[in-house]
Amino acid sequence: MKAATVAKVGKVLVDSKGYTLYYYTKDPKNKDACTGSCAALWHPLTATSASEKISSHSGFGTIHDPGGVLQVTYQGKPLFTYTGDTKPGEAKGEGLLGTWWVVKTTSSSSSSGGGYGAGGGGGW
Repeated sequence: MKAATVAKVGKVLVDSKGYTLYYYTKDPKNKDACTGSCAALWHPLTATSASEKISSHSGFGTIHDPGGVLQVTYQGKPLFTYTGDTKPGEAKGEGLLGTWWVVKTTSSSSSSGGGYGAGGGGGW
Protein backbone atom coordinates (compact mmCIF):
# COMPACT_ATOMS: atom_id res chain seq x y z
CA MET A 1 0.00 0.00 0.00
CA LYS A 2 1.06 3.54 -0.66
CA ALA A 3 -0.33 7.02 -1.07
CA ALA A 4 -1.08 8.45 -4.50
CA THR A 5 -2.81 11.53 -5.85
CA VAL A 6 -6.01 10.67 -7.70
CA ALA A 7 -7.82 13.30 -9.78
CA LYS A 8 -10.88 14.83 -8.09
CA VAL A 9 -10.29 13.12 -4.72
CA GLY A 10 -6.70 14.05 -3.77
CA LYS A 11 -4.22 11.89 -1.88
CA VAL A 12 -5.58 8.42 -1.26
CA LEU A 13 -4.40 5.00 -0.27
CA VAL A 14 -3.81 2.65 -3.22
CA ASP A 15 -2.88 -1.01 -3.55
CA SER A 16 0.42 -2.30 -4.95
CA LYS A 17 -0.90 -1.89 -8.53
CA GLY A 18 -2.00 1.72 -7.97
CA TYR A 19 -5.74 1.01 -7.68
CA THR A 20 -7.68 3.20 -5.25
CA LEU A 21 -8.74 1.63 -1.96
CA TYR A 22 -12.22 2.12 -0.49
CA TYR A 23 -14.14 1.38 2.67
CA TYR A 24 -17.84 0.54 3.04
CA THR A 25 -19.73 2.51 5.69
CA LYS A 26 -22.10 -0.41 6.32
CA ASP A 27 -19.27 -2.69 7.45
CA PRO A 28 -19.33 -3.19 11.24
CA LYS A 29 -15.92 -2.88 12.89
CA ASN A 30 -13.66 -5.79 11.94
CA LYS A 31 -16.31 -7.45 9.75
CA ASP A 32 -16.85 -7.57 6.00
CA ALA A 33 -20.56 -7.18 5.20
CA CYS A 34 -20.00 -6.99 1.42
CA THR A 35 -21.27 -10.32 0.11
CA GLY A 36 -23.18 -11.60 -2.94
CA SER A 37 -23.62 -8.98 -5.67
CA CYS A 38 -21.68 -6.48 -3.57
CA ALA A 39 -18.64 -8.78 -3.53
CA ALA A 40 -18.83 -9.13 -7.32
CA LEU A 41 -18.18 -5.37 -7.65
CA TRP A 42 -15.95 -4.71 -4.65
CA HIS A 43 -12.89 -6.93 -4.21
CA PRO A 44 -11.21 -7.21 -0.82
CA LEU A 45 -7.62 -6.12 -0.36
CA THR A 46 -6.06 -9.38 0.75
CA ALA A 47 -2.93 -10.37 2.61
CA THR A 48 -1.07 -13.65 2.53
CA SER A 49 -0.48 -13.69 6.29
CA ALA A 50 -1.29 -11.62 9.37
CA SER A 51 2.43 -11.20 9.94
CA GLU A 52 2.89 -9.11 6.79
CA LYS A 53 4.21 -5.56 7.22
CA ILE A 54 0.60 -4.34 7.25
CA SER A 55 0.06 -5.44 10.83
CA SER A 56 2.99 -3.40 12.09
CA HIS A 57 1.55 -0.05 10.93
CA SER A 58 -0.72 1.94 13.21
CA GLY A 59 -4.37 1.44 12.37
CA PHE A 60 -3.88 -1.43 9.92
CA GLY A 61 -4.84 -5.01 10.63
CA THR A 62 -6.43 -8.08 9.09
CA ILE A 63 -9.67 -10.05 9.41
CA HIS A 64 -11.07 -13.10 7.67
CA ASP A 65 -13.70 -12.12 5.10
CA PRO A 66 -16.90 -14.22 4.65
CA GLY A 67 -15.02 -16.56 2.32
CA GLY A 68 -12.21 -17.11 4.81
CA VAL A 69 -9.67 -14.95 2.95
CA LEU A 70 -7.35 -12.74 5.02
CA GLN A 71 -8.47 -9.16 4.32
CA VAL A 72 -6.64 -5.93 5.18
CA THR A 73 -8.41 -3.40 7.41
CA TYR A 74 -7.77 0.18 8.42
CA GLN A 75 -9.19 1.32 11.77
CA GLY A 76 -11.29 -1.85 11.74
CA LYS A 77 -12.84 -1.16 8.31
CA PRO A 78 -12.13 -3.76 5.59
CA LEU A 79 -10.48 -2.31 2.46
CA PHE A 80 -11.62 -2.92 -1.12
CA THR A 81 -10.88 -2.10 -4.74
CA TYR A 82 -13.73 -1.31 -7.13
CA THR A 83 -14.23 -3.19 -10.41
CA GLY A 84 -15.43 0.07 -12.00
CA ASP A 85 -11.89 1.42 -11.69
CA THR A 86 -10.39 -0.04 -14.85
CA LYS A 87 -6.93 1.46 -14.46
CA PRO A 88 -4.72 2.86 -11.70
CA GLY A 89 -5.51 6.43 -10.69
CA GLU A 90 -9.29 6.18 -11.00
CA ALA A 91 -11.80 6.64 -8.17
CA LYS A 92 -15.14 5.92 -9.83
CA GLY A 93 -16.45 4.32 -6.64
CA GLU A 94 -16.06 7.46 -4.51
CA GLY A 95 -19.41 8.25 -2.90
CA LEU A 96 -21.19 5.43 -4.73
CA LEU A 97 -24.61 4.79 -3.16
CA GLY A 98 -23.54 7.14 -0.37
CA THR A 99 -21.76 4.22 1.31
CA TRP A 100 -18.42 3.76 -0.48
CA TRP A 101 -15.52 6.14 0.13
CA VAL A 102 -11.85 6.37 -0.74
CA VAL A 103 -9.33 6.09 2.08
CA LYS A 104 -7.76 9.56 2.07
CA THR A 105 -4.29 10.23 3.37
CA THR A 106 -2.61 13.24 4.88
CA SER A 107 0.80 11.61 4.49
CA SER A 108 3.31 13.37 2.25
CA SER A 109 5.19 10.11 1.85
CA SER A 110 4.52 7.64 -0.96
CA SER A 111 5.36 4.65 1.21
CA SER A 112 2.98 2.66 3.34
CA GLY A 113 2.52 3.56 6.95
CA GLY A 114 0.88 6.09 9.20
CA GLY A 115 -0.84 9.30 8.31
CA TYR A 116 -3.94 7.79 6.73
CA GLY A 117 -7.32 9.26 7.53
CA ALA A 118 -10.93 8.63 6.80
CA GLY A 119 -12.14 9.52 3.35
CA GLY A 120 -15.25 10.92 1.81
CA GLY A 121 -18.43 12.02 3.43
CA GLY A 122 -19.06 8.71 5.15
CA GLY A 123 -17.02 9.58 8.20
CA TRP A 124 -15.36 7.09 10.46
